[in-house]
Amino acid sequence: MFPLHHHVTRGPRGAHAVPLTLPMIVASLIILSTTAVGQTNYFNLRIEAIRFKNVGIGQFDEGKARKVLASRPGAPVNPRKLRADVKTLKALGYFEDVSNVVSRASDVSVFIDYEVTARPLVSEVITEGSTIFSLKEIERVTQVGPGKRLGRKMAARAAGSLMNYYRARYYYDIEIKWRVEPTADPGWVNYILNIEEGSPGVVTELTFDGNNEFTDKELRRMVSVKPNRNPFARWARNDAFYTEQLKDDYEAIRGAYRRRGYMAVKVALPDIEQIGSSSLRIAWHIEEGLWYRVETIHFEGSPGYPDDWSKKWISLQPKDLLTPRALAKAAGELQSHYRSIGYPHAEVIAKWKPIEATALADVMLEVEPGRRERVRNVTISGNDTTHDGVILREIDVKRGELYNEADAMRSRARLERLPMFEEVRAKVASAETPDECDITFAVEERNTGKVEAGVTAGSEEGAAVAFKLTEANLSFRRPFRGAGYRVSLGGEYGPEHRDANLSFRNPRFWDSRFYVSTELQYRDVEYQDDYSQRSVGATLRTGRSLGRYQRASLFYQWDQMTVYDIDPDASTLYEEETIELGAVGAQYTFNVMDRRYRPQNGIYFSIKALAGSDMLGGGTEVNSARLRSSFFWSPGFDHIVNLRMGAESIEPYGDTEEVPLPMRLFLGGSRDLRGFDAQTVSPRDEDGKEIGGRTAYFATLEYTLPMPLVSLLDVSVYYDIGNVTADAFDFDQEGAVSDAGVGLTIRAQNMPLRLDLAWPLEVSEDDTTNEEGRHRFSFAAGYNF
Repeated sequence: MFPLHHHVTRGPRGAHAVPLTLPMIVASLIILSTTAVGQTNYFNLRIEAIRFKNVGIGQFDEGKARKVLASRPGAPVNPRKLRADVKTLKALGYFEDVSNVVSRASDVSVFIDYEVTARPLVSEVITEGSTIFSLKEIERVTQVGPGKRLGRKMAARAAGSLMNYYRARYYYDIEIKWRVEPTADPGWVNYILNIEEGSPGVVTELTFDGNNEFTDKELRRMVSVKPNRNPFARWARNDAFYTEQLKDDYEAIRGAYRRRGYMAVKVALPDIEQIGSSSLRIAWHIEEGLWYRVETIHFEGSPGYPDDWSKKWISLQPKDLLTPRALAKAAGELQSHYRSIGYPHAEVIAKWKPIEATALADVMLEVEPGRRERVRNVTISGNDTTHDGVILREIDVKRGELYNEADAMRSRARLERLPMFEEVRAKVASAETPDECDITFAVEERNTGKVEAGVTAGSEEGAAVAFKLTEANLSFRRPFRGAGYRVSLGGEYGPEHRDANLSFRNPRFWDSRFYVSTELQYRDVEYQDDYSQRSVGATLRTGRSLGRYQRASLFYQWDQMTVYDIDPDASTLYEEETIELGAVGAQYTFNVMDRRYRPQNGIYFSIKALAGSDMLGGGTEVNSARLRSSFFWSPGFDHIVNLRMGAESIEPYGDTEEVPLPMRLFLGGSRDLRGFDAQTVSPRDEDGKEIGGRTAYFATLEYTLPMPLVSLLDVSVYYDIGNVTADAFDFDQEGAVSDAGVGLTIRAQNMPLRLDLAWPLEVSEDDTTNEEGRHRFSFAAGYNF
């Protein structure tokens, strides 16, 4: 069901569903495989002849080129072979470029014409100007020598390699130009390098004059060309530079001043002074000028709108510091507003003019509004697989209303968040009819199917073989893709645990903002060798996003949990049992993290409540609540401070007098208290055996920084504290335990590996498993939130 306000026009890929036949498919492939086929259909035609035309100055063995072709005269035209033949010819190394053209020879045959650019052979490498390197050394560096084939790209790359070779040896202003000249022998050329070496030098001094706003020390930090004090720099040639770097340094210095309000600062490229046989001084000269603030703001070109109206839409105000960013922001704000009230082609240019003999400036915002237009058509293109409706339901642009860029950009952002699109572009163009425009949403699809397999390991779960199959754009109609449904099938099998799960999600139920999902789960796991637990469950959930950062959902959950294979030395309170839980619940999530993996700034908060009842298909009556939160902050340098907290409580009611063992709460292990063995923080029986509790809470403060000199590794230090109590909603701190430790994370986007070494600092008096000061090593995969 499509939204009624949309007027849909398909893009260049067609507006109508036309049944495809095999002849049409083959003919289309032939057309796509050639460069000049036009509208002719070459299906069932045979190859009359294969011809070569050389537009290069080199020569090649045509007989050898023909032998490597898969296509043969007399054979039917095969577009796949034609494409493969182009790649094969390029792989010979003879040619700079290869293309083919199919043309009609008769009613039943065609010509295949190959236009090739043959690379010439090098007769001699010649240098012009003085050079410190031998010809043999130059040929080694450039990879160009007598008898080798040479194309334009290869020649340019060879000259660039030689220039970098000089630069690494301190020839900072080296200039190399190249050319090829044909010799008397056809197909042969001389490769000529014109070299202007200049003088070598290392920067030993760096000076600045005219600077008052920034100290010499601050300016040195901005530039890349400066004396290198590292004693190993000369050995590694890290103190070499080239003149193009000075242009970047010029922009860095000039930009820093302009960001401080010195809009008229004058910075020239520095003087390079030879102060020794191989020593250089870089001398920068700066004229700071005045420090400008805004005096007045004027507007030109506004179509009938007074200045007071325009000023409402910009943040720049009189007396504000004048900077390029402030000007660009003001122009962007006013331009965005015009484009949101029906002017899709509005442009705003910000200019400024100093007031003579003062540190004040007049700002002028010139508006070129263009014409005001209403939306005529909404067009989509590029979706070969995804259904039109999946795209249209994300688009807020309405036909007949004034163009609103905010709606278009919001729609584009929604589409880009979908898993089936790599990129989305929103383009607006004036229509032929007056005062109307057309909007095109061009999407670039990505592969939405994924197959993953491997081996997982954790200190608690042990090793297991794992697999996962995912499709994020499923459809129940042929070709079974394109409707935007997400399905996932995964499992793990190991000696200590077995898992399987199947999930399905409809992100837009009946094209509404609500999603519906269902999940089936099976899990069989050993808990510290005390007992084993098998669970089978299903969850049905519906919810929706509340803006960009919030999500709320309601769910129904049914689980069957069986405790078996109890160890004789386990607590006498453990007993083999099978329980069933039918429950309804609600969940709220707030997520403003800057990235999904390894976040540096933001907040994650989730609260979940559940109520089980006999009337919901289970035999267990309990209420439970769970809270998780994380705060991330980066002080800079890619360092991360993370404060993570969690709390959970469960309480029986009605005919359920005691919380069943599978639902009791424990702490300890790689997910919370890392200095304690898994599930060993809990109330204990008279024999000191863990029996689980009704309330658990923990908190973690962690500082993470990248491992020096090693990419993809993080090292962290942390402190964990937590407790498990026997009563529901009892957050008693007297029995809290804690630990401290260090961790090493091997970064991976989807599943990082975490290694931890932690020491308990405070241990319960009746804890016979963990000891103060005795280290514990653990490892796990994934991120904790």
